[in-house]
Amino acid sequence: QVFPIEASCFNNIGGILIEQLNFTEAEFYLKKSIEISEKLDSTSLRNKLMSQRLLATLYTRQNRNKEATELFRLISMDAYLLKDTNLMCSILVYYAEQLATVNQLDLAIQKTEEALKLMLKSSDKHGLLATLGMHARNLEKKKRYREASEVRLEMLELQKKLFNEESQKEFQELETKYKVKNIEQEKINLSNENELKQIELEKTKTHQQLLIAIFSSIL
Repeated sequence: QVFPIEASCFNNIGGILIEQLNFTEAEFYLKKSIEISEKLDSTSLRNKLMSQRLLATLYTRQNRNKEATELFRLISMDAYLLKDTNLMCSILVYYAEQLATVNQLDLAIQKTEEALKLMLKSSDKHGLLATLGMHARNLEKKKRYREASEVRLEMLELQKKLFNEESQKEFQELETKYKVKNIEQEKINLSNENELKQIELEKTKTHQQLLIAIFSSIL
């Protein structure tokens, strides 16, 4: 019996091993993840595609370009069935990067165009910016400079928008912190004021008691 958690764990281990440049073990764990995912129902398709994407990336790093390109092609076809926009964009971007590596620039441009159409529907503006950059570079390699310049202008506008949004967010966070700090200080001041009033009240009470005692002793 196999369980989805096994496939997920093997996928994560494979990803970590790639970052550690331990490609042999990474390949073993990723293939195990794919094997387990294939034995499960369609709900494990996402994990399978993620493991295949990592495996294709591993092939790219090992200069196994033929295997990487073919695997990316198969993954991109299966990913459409899942209808997962973020995963689909990720796969298309990595696929385009691999195609550019083997100098299939026309197809690479086609894949980044597909990714950009999907990304416009998502909220990942930083991912959109990175993909625009890749698209512009591939257009420049094909000497399609006018189109590349238009993409770079789009990137500039997006960068401005992101900067303004992030600046506004930082300002709001600072404003909130300032207001919270003021409220806390007001509480402290009020507490101190109440303490002073209580001390004065105690002093007055003590003074009154002292006067009563004095008058009582005289009488």
